[in-house]
Amino acid sequence: MSTLITGGAGFIGSNLVEELLKVGEDIVVLDNMQTGKAYTFNQTVEILNKNMGLTMKAQHVVNPIKNYVQHTLSDTAKTEKVLGFKARYDLEEGIKELLRFYAK
Repeated sequence: MSTLITGGAGFIGSNLVEELLKVGEDIVVLDNMQTGKAYTFNQTVEILNKNMGLTMKAQHVVNPIKNYVQHTLSDTAKTEKVLGFKARYDLEEGIKELLRFYAK
């Protein structure tokens, strides 16, 4: 069974992925690459189910970390200015493009 890591391209997520891979875990990473649009985990599961023909169900687990920031949304303006471009896809478009790539 695979473990889904959302936000796996970010600092915390990528370090988590790296550590889980070291101990032999099978990992799937999902990240919207900071398009500036927030998605709930339930919305993400719905998008994956719709586009991949799955029937996954989200399970709520209480976060044991005190003072955890429940909602953040990056301001991508500085990144867009430095790199000279902005994210092309929202989450659902990115999933569709990824699926098209692997279907080849």
